[in-house]
Amino acid sequence: MVCQIKVLSFGSNELIRWRMCSMINYKNILNLSNDVYGSFQDDLSRDIYMARVMNSLTYDYNYITRITVDNIDVMDKLRKDIESYIREGRKLILDGAGYYGKSIKMTLNDVKFECFSDRNSQEKMIMGIPVLSRKEAVEKYPDALFIVDSMVYARPIKTELKQLGVEHILDFGSYLGKYGNARDNQYYDVFRFGDDEVIADVGCFDCYTMIQYFKYGNSKYKKIYSFEPEPHQYAHCKEIIEKGGYQNWDIYNYGVYDNNSKLYFSSNSSSTKISNDGDIEVDVIKLDDFFKAHEAPTFIKMDIEGAELAALKGCAETISRYKPKLAICVYHKPEDIFEIPEYILSLNPDYKMYLRHYTNLVNETVLYCE
Repeated sequence: MVCQIKVLSFGSNELIRWRMCSMINYKNILNLSNDVYGSFQDDLSRDIYMARVMNSLTYDYNYITRITVDNIDVMDKLRKDIESYIREGRKLILDGAGYYGKSIKMTLNDVKFECFSDRNSQEKMIMGIPVLSRKEAVEKYPDALFIVDSMVYARPIKTELKQLGVEHILDFGSYLGKYGNARDNQYYDVFRFGDDEVIADVGCFDCYTMIQYFKYGNSKYKKIYSFEPEPHQYAHCKEIIEKGGYQNWDIYNYGVYDNNSKLYFSSNSSSTKISNDGDIEVDVIKLDDFFKAHEAPTFIKMDIEGAELAALKGCAETISRYKPKLAICVYHKPEDIFEIPEYILSLNPDYKMYLRHYTNLVNETVLYCE
C-alpha cells in the first residue's frame, strides 16, 4: 500500500509507533486510503498528510515540527525551560490530559512526568502515568512544577492551582500564543477566484478571515453567506459588515451541522464549539436545506472547531451536485485527517486535493479541494 510505504520511510521507529495506535484508541480510523493519498496534487500536500497521520496515531509532536511554517520546535523550547526545574529535583506534573498534554508526554519521552492532573478525564491511566484531579495532584506533589497545557483556559486553571497552593507553574499556552499566529493567506493561497464567487463562510467568528479574502482571494465577489453561532460574535460580525459598507454579504446566527435542530455550545475568547456542557443554545442548520432557497456556493470555507465532518454531511447534496471549491480545516480532531478527505471523495471522486499548514503549532491545517 502506497501510504504504508511512505510511513515507513520516516525512520526506523515509525513502524513501532504505527502499531501504537491500539494504545491510543484509533483502531476504527486506520483506513489510509490510496484514493485519498493519490488525490493530493503535490509533494508538499503528501508530506503534510503523512506528518498529520503519524501525529494523529502517536501524539508525537516531532511530526508537526516537520511541517511548521518556520520550522520552529516548540517542544524543544519547552524542554529547555523545564531543565532548571529538573536540576532542582522538582517533580513534573502535566495539567491537562488532552491533545497538548499527550503531545508533551510523547515528544519529551525521556522526561519523567509523575502524572496528569485533569478535572474532566474519565481515564485513570494515560500513556503509562496516572490521571489525578488537581487537588489530588497538589496533595501528592505539593512542590512540583505544574505545566498547564491549555491556551484557552490557562488563566482560570492557573488561578485554581494557585488557590490550591501551587507555587511553580509553567504556562505552555504562552508558547502556543507566541508561535501560533496563522498566516493571513490561510484558505486562499491555492485557488484562483473569479469575480462571481458565491461564498459560504462557515465559522465567521470575527470576520477577519473573510476580510482577508479581499486581499488574497479577490476583491470582487457575487455573494457571501456567513454563519456564526455565538450570539455576541454574530452581533460583532454584523456590525463590522454594516459599518464596512460591504454589499451582498449576509450573516446568519446559525451553527452548521448534519441536521436542523438546536445544540448547546461553549464559548471562549478564541472559539465556539459544540458541547453537552455548553451554556449557549444555538440553532443549527443543514447547508443543503439552506442552499435550496439560496444560490449554490462556488466556494465553501469551513472552520468550526471539530464539527466539520458533520457539517459536510449536511452539505452532501450541494457538494455532489455543484462541486464547489472547498477549504476545510482538518486539525481539530485526530481522526479528521482520515475521515474528512475520504468523505469528500466519496461525494465527488473527481476532486483534486491539496494540504497546507499555516502555523508553527499543530493547529491550522487546511484541506483544499477543487
